[in-house]
Amino acid sequence: MALRPELLFPHLLCVALGLLLAVLAWKKPVWARVSFVALFGLAAVFNLRTAIVDPSAYLSFATLTDSTHYRVLILGPFARHVTAWVCAIALGQALIALGLLLRGRLAQLAAIGAIVFLCAIAPLGVGSAMPSSLLMAGGMVVLLLRRFPTTLGEDLAPHPPIDRHHRA
Repeated sequence: MALRPELLFPHLLCVALGLLLAVLAWKKPVWARVSFVALFGLAAVFNLRTAIVDPSAYLSFATLTDSTHYRVLILGPFARHVTAWVCAIALGQALIALGLLLRGRLAQLAAIGAIVFLCAIAPLGVGSAMPSSLLMAGGMVVLLLRRFPTTLGEDLAPHPPIDRHHRA
């Protein structure tokens, strides 16, 4: 699907954000994790609010995708129950954000949920600022490989300086 001129700048901005998150995951994983928590948390709030106030706004995604399957889904079952679908999506996004605050298996499960979600929205094309969602999914894979041994709070807590010259 051709990119409409009015969507060019927001699209490029989203692709740059996706690339930034992928690089952050590799170079500064704590800040990538903070960014993903914020991204999924804000997306959950935005989607929940929009689902309640203006659910029909989501039907425009049918015009943005090249995927016939996604278009049929959006204009069929999704269109009949937009608020329920989007509230479920928002709940998933909120659980991902909360899970990424944790450590171990729960954080890993949240990361896997994020990867699945980001890959699942890729066929929306321009509607998901493709390829930004795949870049973000790649960044999340990098974080997942780190196995989340600590909570995000522990990662952000100030650490006392290490005295390398002190002998016990």
